[in-house]
This record gives sequence, structure tokens and C-alpha cells, in this order.
Amino acid sequence: MEKLSLCVVILHYNNFEMTRGYVENLKKLTAENYEKHIIIVDNKSPDESGETLFEYFKEDPKVDVLLLDKNIGFAKGNNAGILFAQEKYHAELTAVSNPDIEIRDKRFFEKVLRIYKRDGFDIFGPDIFGVHYQVHQSPIRPDHMTLEQIDARIKGIGETLRKVRLVKKLGLYNLLYNARRILTGFSFNKKNYQKDYSRYQTGAVLQGAFFILAKSYLNAYPDGLYPGTFLYVEEDILNYRAKLKNLKVVYDPAVSVRHLEGMSSLSRTGDRCNKYIFELEQIRKSCFVMKKYMLKNLKRTGGSELKKDE
Repeated sequence: MEKLSLCVVILHYNNFEMTRGYVENLKKLTAENYEKHIIIVDNKSPDESGETLFEYFKEDPKVDVLLLDKNIGFAKGNNAGILFAQEKYHAELTAVSNPDIEIRDKRFFEKVLRIYKRDGFDIFGPDIFGVHYQVHQSPIRPDHMTLEQIDARIKGIGETLRKVRLVKKLGLYNLLYNARRILTGFSFNKKNYQKDYSRYQTGAVLQGAFFILAKSYLNAYPDGLYPGTFLYVEEDILNYRAKLKNLKVVYDPAVSVRHLEGMSSLSRTGDRCNKYIFELEQIRKSCFVMKKYMLKNLKRTGGSELKKDE
């Protein structure tokens, strides 16, 4: 019997050792019922670690390294790997993963396959345990943001940006190490993250550090992830797209990964203030992208947000 093809797409941006270590972790996982391939997509890393990874794995038949000409962001960068997985390996399941992930259960993918055969999901998410704050990060929320929630977030980020830029102008940001929390009125609380992570769910917004797309999702959306954003809000847009076409989103805590959060695949160097401003600007831009996408669909379908997309 021909084995099912499963690919893991890792979006890489700087930090050779982190990505190399994760690939070695993946290679140790058992593969009795499936054929596993690993696809590293280098998003034009400034430290040239993409080229180093290419040389390191060039003789490994189970690892492909794609070198992009420029940094094209999270969605488009992952799409390069997702489409490669379809064209070369005809992947039945494609895992989309940060490089700062650790999987301790050697039978992880075998368990995922059992869930897939049982539930027939289109999109799947495991329990994601964030090591830094010791919290379970997925699912994010029961449903994607509404237009009203997007507008509120855009407004809130705009207000926060004005405050942060003022603090930066006064040269106080580095002095106020916790200014981000002060300015947003946010104090870290594990309860904010301890949602229903221990409960099997369908339809929830999955955390984007690790999720799996079935071939059925790519039959519905051959472009992969929605390519309109550069960074952030991808999870909400993915959830929205799934519901447009009645695709099945499954979250099952029976399998889990550890999110080390040492270096996100698209992290930027520089001082904390500039990094925070960059993050806020990108989230705000992506909110506008999602809003435009939803409004376009509303216009096309005559007012129903969840009628099928074209």
C-alpha cells in the first residue's frame, strides 16, 4: 500500500541552529504509515543562514531548502512551501510551522493521521504550549473577528501607536521596560490564555505557530494561505476562509507541540521600541486587509458573510 505523503513547511528567517535543530527533531519522529518530507523556505534571511541551510541539507533526500529572492512575509512565504509540497510530493497533509517548535511525542504525526482518518478535517491544530509564559496558546478564540471587532482593533492600535511614538520621541521607552503593557492597559495573566485548550473543538481560530492543511483545503483554496498580508492576523483570515466554504477546522489537545518562542520566523532586529511599533503597524495593516476581504465577499454575496467565496 502506498504511504500517505505528509510535508512540513518551515518558514525560516535567521538563526540557522534553531531551524537545523527543529529539522533534526522532525526526522526523529516515527513514520510507519506515511512518507514525510521537510521543506524549509528561507525568507531572504539577512544573516545568510538560508544559504547555510541549503548547503547543510543539500544531500538529504528528505529535506528541501527553498531560497526566496526577498522577504515576502508569512503568508506568501509559507505558500511557496505549501505549493512546492503539492507539486513535488502531492502532499495529503501539509504542516505549516514556525522553526521555534519542539515535538516530544515520537508518534505525533501517526496520531494526527488517526485523527484525520477519523474526522476528515480540512484544517487541524494541536495544543500549542508556550514555554516562555507557560501557557497554552491555542485555540485563540471560538470564531474569527467580526467587522465590528476589526474596526475596534484598528482604532485601538491607532491610539496605542500615537502613545508609543510620543514615548519614543521623549526617549522614555527603554526606561519604561514594561511600557507596552502600561500603554495598552495590558497586564499579563495566564488566565487570558487558559481558554478551552483541554477540550476538543471544531471551528475555532487556531494559533499560527503550527497547524496542518489537508489537501481538501488546497482544493478549495489553491493559492494556500490568503496572500494579502505580510505579518499577523493570518489565523483569523484562515478561519474566515474556512467558514466561507464550510471547511472543517479541528482542534484536538490529544496531540501537542511546544512553542519555544526563541525566534519567530520573521522577527526583526533592533531596539524594543522600533520592534513594537513595527508589530503594531503590521497588525493594523493586516486588519485593514481582512476588513477589505470581508467587505468584498459581502458585496459579492449580497450581504451574507458566510456565503461561499468564489
